Amino acid sequence: MAEEELRVAAVVPKRSGLGRGFGSLLQTATDETAPAHLHGIADNTAGLWMAITETATGTVIEVSDATRRSATARSTWTDAEMRSAVVEAVASLLDHSTVTLVSAAIQTVEGSDIASVLLETEDGRRVAGSEVVRGTVAYAMARATQVALLGAQR
Repeated sequence: MAEEELRVAAVVPKRSGLGRGFGSLLQTATDETAPAHLHGIADNTAGLWMAITETATGTVIEVSDATRRSATARSTWTDAEMRSAVVEAVASLLDHSTVTLVSAAIQTVEGSDIASVLLETEDGRRVAGSEVVRGTVAYAMARATQVALLGAQR
C-alpha cells in the first residue's frame, strides 16, 4: 500500500499559487520597497532616505532618493550644525549649488510636532517647507528642505 501511495504522489502536478513554497514568497533585495512614511511627496516626486553616521570626529549625513542618487555632508554634534548639514546634503542631492539655512524650527501644533525650514537659494530667493515629525527631527528637517527646494523649482 505504501508503494502505491508513492506512485500517486509522483503523478500529482506541481502546485501553483500559495502552494509554490516559502522561498518564492520572500522578497529579494531588488524587490525592496520603502516603508509607507518614506514614499514620495505630492506629485510623485522622489522619496527620501537618510542615514546618520556618528564617528569620533563628527557626524556624516547621507541622503538618497528613489533613483539611488546620494549626497553627503559633515557636521559636528551641535543641533545648529546638524540642521545645516541636513540642508546641505538635501540641496546637493537636488542639484542646488548653494543653499543657506536662514531658520529652522520645531513647533507643536495641536499635538503634532512640525519641522519647518526657511532657506535662501543660490539666486537669492527665500523658500520655506515643513513636515510633520513622524520619526526623527533630522529626517523631518530633510523632508522639509526637500519640500521647500522642490517647490522653488515650480
